[in-house]
Formats: sequence, C-alpha cells, structure tokens
Amino acid sequence: MPLKIIFLLLLLVLGSKIKAQNTNPCATMATQEEITACAIVQYNETETAMDSIYQHAVNQAGPNYKNHIRNMHETWKSYVSAACSCETFPFAGTTLETLMRYQCLNRLTRAYMQQLQQLPWEMPLEEAPK
Repeated sequence: MPLKIIFLLLLLVLGSKIKAQNTNPCATMATQEEITACAIVQYNETETAMDSIYQHAVNQAGPNYKNHIRNMHETWKSYVSAACSCETFPFAGTTLETLMRYQCLNRLTRAYMQQLQQLPWEMPLEEAPK
C-alpha cells in the first residue's frame, strides 16, 4: 500500500512540473524569472512580426530600393545590438541584465517595425522624393 501512495505522489509532482513548463510566463509574472521569461516571449513574438514585415518590404520593393531596405536592416541590427548593450551595461552581472536586454530589444524592434511599415515599399529609387 505505501508503494502505491509513493507512486501516486510521484505522478502528482511530475504532472505539476510538466504543467508548469507549459504555462505562459506572462500569465502570472509573480517572480522575476517569470517576468524575464515573459519579456523573452514578447520579444520573440515581436521579432517574428518584424521579420514578416521586413520580408514583405523586400518582396514588394523595386530592385534598387530592395538594396536600400536590406542595408537599412543590417545597419539596424548593428544599432539595436549596440544600443541595448549600452542600455543594459549598468545591470551587467545582475539578475536584471537579461530582463533589461529583452525589454530594450522589444521596444526598439517595435519602433523599427513602425518605420518599416511606413516605407514606400513599391517606390523605385529613381522616383523617391529628394
């Protein structure tokens, strides 16, 4: 009989751990780990949306304009990396470093998405306003 109880308790513990792994970290955000995990999830969602907008811009652009969009994108990647490194530097080595980095990445990526959406995607370079 005690073996059955131990087995049931083991199943209960394992079941709760599996359930905890599948929950959305943004649902409760009761601990710093959940807040950080939520920031990572939010950034990954933002990055996926930004990638989609970027691909649409490149696909819609004329050949010359396409190169400018690609150059802007590469420059943006360097900028966001440097900007977030600078912004998170005061938190280096602390438990807040990862949270601050992903919040920065999310915020700057959202701003970049707006910029991408405002591009005149179909305008050839020769017709662009000067």
